[in-house]
Amino acid sequence: MKTIFLAVIATFLFTGCSTLVPQVNEFSLLTIGETSTQSATITASSKTLQYQRIKAPASLSSKAILYTKHDQEVGRYLYSSWSDTPASMMESSTIRAVQESRLFANVIPSHSQSKGDYSLESDLNALYHQIHDSSTSEGLIDITYRLIDSRTRQCIATKRLIITYPADTQDAKGGVKALKKGMDTLHKQTIQWLKTTIDTKKL
Repeated sequence: MKTIFLAVIATFLFTGCSTLVPQVNEFSLLTIGETSTQSATITASSKTLQYQRIKAPASLSSKAILYTKHDQEVGRYLYSSWSDTPASMMESSTIRAVQESRLFANVIPSHSQSKGDYSLESDLNALYHQIHDSSTSEGLIDITYRLIDSRTRQCIATKRLIITYPADTQDAKGGVKALKKGMDTLHKQTIQWLKTTIDTKKL
């Protein structure tokens, strides 16, 4: 009886020690050392722009990498996550892109005590790996911008951008790669919208 009892304990300990927790892979939307937009040689506006903190649903304020199926079902990859929240990475990346574009004399982050002449508000509506039944998938970014006159609090211009970029694979790695490519396209379109607004509104 004692021998059987010890054998049971040994089996339990061996099973427990051999059960390994899968490693969680972390991904970032930020690209280190690369410029996503082409810098201008002359500043388009002498004014300053303050990028306000992005408004996002709770699902995009966590580090979960999300995917969608059938336009309704939303899931999260179990063993993959973002290194920071999508909203935070989007804010950092956009500030950098606008700074490099030289559209404004200065670009101020949301946490700065300084106030810009204009504020750029944004609603991050979606940032998903969208999976289709046809064995294809894509990165989806849906964001709405509002350019605000900080003095009058009037909305100067608004723009909704919906970006999709095809993914090579239907896993987290493929989704992340597609979303990073989508971010590059998003920044180019954002810069073009801001430049057009500066030119037409004489900012």
